[in-house]
Amino acid sequence: MVVLTINGVDCYYETVKIVKDVSFSVQTGDFFGILGPNGSGKTTLLKSISRILKPRKGAILLEDANIYTLKAVELAKKLAVVPQEASIAFNFSALEIVLMGRTPHLSRFAVEGKSDVAIAKKAMEYTDTWSLRHRLITELSGGEKQRVIIARALTQEPSVLLLDEPTTHLDISNQLEIMDLLKKLCTDKKLVIVGVFHDFNLAARYCDSLMLLKDVKIVAAGKTNDVLTSDNIKDVFGIDAIVNKHTITKQLYVMALSKPKDQTDQNHNLTIHLICGGGTGSPLMKLLLDAGYHVSAGVLNKSDTDQVTADLLKIPTAQEAPWSKITNTTHQKKPEANQERRRRRTNLVSRWKRQREKLGCSKLCLKQTNPHLHLRRRTHRKKRLHPRRSNKKTEPTKKQRRKSDWE
Repeated sequence: MVVLTINGVDCYYETVKIVKDVSFSVQTGDFFGILGPNGSGKTTLLKSISRILKPRKGAILLEDANIYTLKAVELAKKLAVVPQEASIAFNFSALEIVLMGRTPHLSRFAVEGKSDVAIAKKAMEYTDTWSLRHRLITELSGGEKQRVIIARALTQEPSVLLLDEPTTHLDISNQLEIMDLLKKLCTDKKLVIVGVFHDFNLAARYCDSLMLLKDVKIVAAGKTNDVLTSDNIKDVFGIDAIVNKHTITKQLYVMALSKPKDQTDQNHNLTIHLICGGGTGSPLMKLLLDAGYHVSAGVLNKSDTDQVTADLLKIPTAQEAPWSKITNTTHQKKPEANQERRRRRTNLVSRWKRQREKLGCSKLCLKQTNPHLHLRRRTHRKKRLHPRRSNKKTEPTKKQRRKSDWE
């Protein structure tokens, strides 16, 4: 079993510390992903593992051997790197590029033999690039070029594969094609794969384990389901995100929410209670929160779409079982936001009552000074459009008397 171990690594560029006390371990067949904002030290860590930048502290072990004690040729037989962007200016054919991966296995001034070409052919067939073997590398598309670079790395016959943002500048179709290929390599070839990613959803879909870096330190590391949470994303990237399992793929997906605009001038000290259900209130919840309102919702059942949204946005709700009546317990159970609103209102009423007693004001006076209170006195009733019927007998009019006389 191949094990790549990083123990307490610190990396510097001159006097600037880029990576601080990073430790993790990856075993055969594991796909390990590294996520973090720009400048958090992801690429620097890969450079340290690939022996480009020697750490000032700590050790990097491959099969219990420190990689900095190995010869370059020995390390190249065990470890391969797929860079973020391979810039090849000369007009080499795709087959010539792939055969360059056999260099560590050749002696000085030796040329590739039939066995080397056979290994290169096998790698190109595995990456579906054998049909491109006679085409110039400068004529290939981004996805085709990246598959050729992966074939070159496979030709080294490594046990560890390092990836530095392998899907950068690729469209979604090529991204999935490259990631499917890498996952297949991880399972079929039993490679140890360590990759740097910026796409949450690609990392959640393909990586077995993840590590989050921020300010040159590890924030979280472990299984993907345990690391990729809304709280961790908020802590590392400073954004709100919805993390849930897809109903079809049963895999995690991340939906990042845009940061609200500065609402300091619109910080409404008010609570809005949403009576909603079936997803009708979900679009409003985020808008009201961004506008500075206190939001509560209910009554909702636990499986309702609005309840799921409220849980993700941490909005207090009143819950009830589906297709059931609202019980007294649920009716009396008030969300925290409503309790806060009622508490503020109770304090306000008490304060104005004390002021009324102190000044000797009536309720009408109190209403005029503070119209927000419901201490109102009924003034006058509206005039009725039709007067009430009276049982009192009235004298007949002159016209009625004449009519009776004629009769």
